[in-house]
Amino acid sequence: MNKNLPLSMNEKEVSMKTFKLHSTPVLVLTLLLVGITMTTCFSPLDYKGSGDTTLRVSLPGGTVGARTAVTPEDLRYELHFSGPGGRTAKATAVYGETVTVKVTPGTWTVSVWAYDSAGNPKAVGEAYNIDVQAGKENNVPIKMAVYTEVSTWAGLEAAITTGTYDEFIVVKGNIAAPTTPPGLTLPAKKITITGENRTIGLSAQGSLFTVSTNAELVLRNITLEGISGNNAPLVRVNTNGKLVLHSGGKITENTYSTSTTRTGGAGVYMDGGTLEIVGGEISGNTVTGTAQFVHGGGVYAVNGSNVVMTGGVIRGNNITNSFSGNTGPEGGGISLFSNSKFEMSGGFIENNTVNDSPGSGVGGGVWGGGGGGL
Repeated sequence: MNKNLPLSMNEKEVSMKTFKLHSTPVLVLTLLLVGITMTTCFSPLDYKGSGDTTLRVSLPGGTVGARTAVTPEDLRYELHFSGPGGRTAKATAVYGETVTVKVTPGTWTVSVWAYDSAGNPKAVGEAYNIDVQAGKENNVPIKMAVYTEVSTWAGLEAAITTGTYDEFIVVKGNIAAPTTPPGLTLPAKKITITGENRTIGLSAQGSLFTVSTNAELVLRNITLEGISGNNAPLVRVNTNGKLVLHSGGKITENTYSTSTTRTGGAGVYMDGGTLEIVGGEISGNTVTGTAQFVHGGGVYAVNGSNVVMTGGVIRGNNITNSFSGNTGPEGGGISLFSNSKFEMSGGFIENNTVNDSPGSGVGGGVWGGGGGGL
């Protein structure tokens, strides 16, 4: 069954309407599930445009886990498209259908939500920054993640640590981390945490989240909040780990006290990982030092880390250091060291400061050294 949808209908239900395709590019998504119970696998989704224009969006599958023990035939799919000029549309589909929409070239986002027969969400898949160009084929994978709602730390911990499948976690209430242990180490999978502007906060010294090797943490409409007198960064990202901030994601209010040379990163400490700031903010974090070369009130990136900023804001972060001599703090907003790189094409860095009694602090906004820099 094919459905042809114009993409100028702002979030209207269009699944029951059929429209004639024109010569402009079209986005064709084929939801042909081949999975069995407890597994949801997708065939490729084809984007076909005029002439030789083709965008291929693949849903390679991925187990959605025993907690969503439904067969593909029992799921209803809701597809959301957003693109240039504020163009949006929504379509629905069931097992084996093909949905076709007319689009214009530009940057697109596609999200797929899977619901059971009672209307409960079971899985979510997303793809961002799809560069749709005439005359070019683009390959974009979409992998479904388990949908889970949590309101306690125990629920959050279970969703993050259970199984190897990706997670899409919706926080329904403010959550305080326990005192022992104070936070979680994320396993090697993609974990998206979102909420209705909820807060996950520390209750004791330590990092709230450690993003391990090959793990990815995505924050959207959720605040991670630290404490005063902490002895660690709020979020740590290890080698080949990845942290992504989207709109409404916030890392804030962590004060990291250190007496060790070349430490810092009250908001985020990057040790060979990647930080993408698409939206949201890193704000109100402070490093309080009594050592040489303390770094990064907001972000400290070392050992070949990469920070890419296309939106959002880094603001109001600070380093205060009382170590004597010409060895002051570096990078109130972001500090880059040991071959770490920072690329900025959007967003704002503002009102970050360095303060130390000898007066030798540098880089209120951004500082780079030891092979690190822009």
